Amino acid sequence: MKHVKMTTFIAPAALTVALAAGMVGCAAHTDNAASSSLDQMSASAAESASAAANDVSAGSSASGEAASSATQAQASASSAQAAQKNQGGMGGMNAMDTQPGQTTDKGFTANDNGLAITATLNAADAFTERDLQQEADTSSATSMSLADGKDITITEEGVYVISGSASEATIVVEAPDTAKVQIVLDNVSITNADFPAIYVKSADKVFVTLSGDSKLAVTGTFVADGETNTDAAIFSKDDLCLNGSGSLTIDSTEHAIVSKDDLKVTGGTYTLTAAAGSGLRANDSVRIAGGTFTISAEDGIKAENDDDNELGYVYISDGTFTIDTTDNCIQGYAFVWVDGGTFDLKGAECIEGTYIQINDGTLRIDASDDAINASIKSS
Repeated sequence: MKHVKMTTFIAPAALTVALAAGMVGCAAHTDNAASSSLDQMSASAAESASAAANDVSAGSSASGEAASSATQAQASASSAQAAQKNQGGMGGMNAMDTQPGQTTDKGFTANDNGLAITATLNAADAFTERDLQQEADTSSATSMSLADGKDITITEEGVYVISGSASEATIVVEAPDTAKVQIVLDNVSITNADFPAIYVKSADKVFVTLSGDSKLAVTGTFVADGETNTDAAIFSKDDLCLNGSGSLTIDSTEHAIVSKDDLKVTGGTYTLTAAAGSGLRANDSVRIAGGTFTISAEDGIKAENDDDNELGYVYISDGTFTIDTTDNCIQGYAFVWVDGGTFDLKGAECIEGTYIQINDGTLRIDASDDAINASIKSS
């Protein structure tokens, strides 16, 4: 049993560089000569970082000296990366379309082989104002009631309040790619045998706002929609945001909630059971700003993108998480970034990503394999 209490720590820029260089050395599996060179360079960078940190904490003439130390550390890290490249680099890993040392628009810094080694995230841009609103403006909303065997199809932008109980029914969003659709679940209950309860086929973005207590279940084997493998109780091809003050219980034979783009959660209480999949899963990112989550699944929270080394990330700024999995509790192929929250994690590997940064939060971890594992996941 591993118990970890994380408190805020602000690292000087030089320290970040030193850690990044060291992480690349661990992941690259270079030969002895390259490893020795990298270790020496990283040690020099770490010493510069330590000096900068001491200056800052002492409150002395830190500004100029810390900047100088950061510059030296960056030079040392660059030299280490160059030495690594000359000795075989990242072992054939695919490179980003980025020049060495360049920071991309997604916040990654590339090494000499073009592989992202550090990540920065502008948390202020992670959520929109509407994402964070926990109540929908229903003054001009359309109210709709569920019925057994009948789908509700939404084709236009707007706010829709859905109520009632039904079996073999799906709320389908098929709107223009510029449309923002908000679905308010007002004590909804849907049970299907083989198809999602909510299916977003097209839209710019869909908000699912919780009001009251809602339950969604898929009890059998999912059936595809043409070439689309619709394998979640809530399945979205486009951006999806869940918020609200209510609760949502999902019981699914595969995934609970899936977005093929960005998945955001900013409020609500969630009890998610995904027998053979993930509780929350997205292609580009999973971003969570609040909420209470109880997840029992194969994977708890997962973001995976095999096509772009800078996508497939998890960002959490707050929330309460109780996650019990047979594989990963929280996994981001690009990175996992935690700014706060309370976590009770039990699984094979509890937090996993190519790059992991934990700035704050309280974590209780019970891992049968790795508690926190930073290793290259993307091809």
